[in-house]
Amino acid sequence: MEAATVLQSLISGLTLGCIYAALGLGLFVVYGVTRVLNLAQGEFVMLGGMLTVSFCAMGVPLAGAIVLAVVVTVISGAALYVLVIRPARNASGATLAFLTVGFAYAIEGITLLVWGWEYRSLTNFLGSSSIHLWGATIFGQAPWVVGMTVLMVVGLFFFFGRTMVGKA
Repeated sequence: MEAATVLQSLISGLTLGCIYAALGLGLFVVYGVTRVLNLAQGEFVMLGGMLTVSFCAMGVPLAGAIVLAVVVTVISGAALYVLVIRPARNASGATLAFLTVGFAYAIEGITLLVWGWEYRSLTNFLGSSSIHLWGATIFGQAPWVVGMTVLMVVGLFFFFGRTMVGKA
């Protein structure tokens, strides 16, 4: 196998691993604060992505589309809490986790009704830039993804380990 192919695979794997790490951090924070294992987390990510694509298609600039998508997704998360978690607050952890799975299926069903099965994507937010390194091509957003993940890990480490609010 060529060195460029190995490097390309390593960088792609690192980038994808950072995306999974960010999702894991979300699970960690939600569970740490609420003591509920929110198995609808992935559906909230998908909902945010679909909303971002839709807002961009409506002509909203990317930054505004992201903000709007975050607002709608946060409202959906609040709905999960108000409609599902709070009424069952005395249930076992397993029951609450299963309730979040049910909410995940509801989000999935609604998104299928609204957007269907068609594939959607956004253009690279950094334009068509890419980095060529020793024969490997790295998308311009890959270093950004890795850097943001490192910042999130370090920020959460210090927040939960060094602040009174985080330790509470």
